[in-house]
Amino acid sequence: MNTLAAHIRYNPLTNQKLLIVNEETTMVKCHLSTIMGERRLKIADVARDTGINRGTITRMYHEEATRVDLDVIESLCTYLRINVGDLYEIINEKSSVSPE
Repeated sequence: MNTLAAHIRYNPLTNQKLLIVNEETTMVKCHLSTIMGERRLKIADVARDTGINRGTITRMYHEEATRVDLDVIESLCTYLRINVGDLYEIINEKSSVSPE
């Protein structure tokens, strides 16, 4: 029988929370900076047009956000005319970090 070993670690560079499951790292990747770059949108313009706090958009853009309200995600997806899956992606990678 296989056992599931999971623990939380933080990326020391970004302070992003990582979930380690059986030595596989799972993280949520935000594609806001890519989407905004492709459309040549500025953080200030998105904040003004959506009413979302500029700091929230900045943290999402730089992938420093540790939590985002669902209404913010809904507003961004509506404004950008994308689906949630276009904005966020779950990435699984083999971890080189061993549990303590």
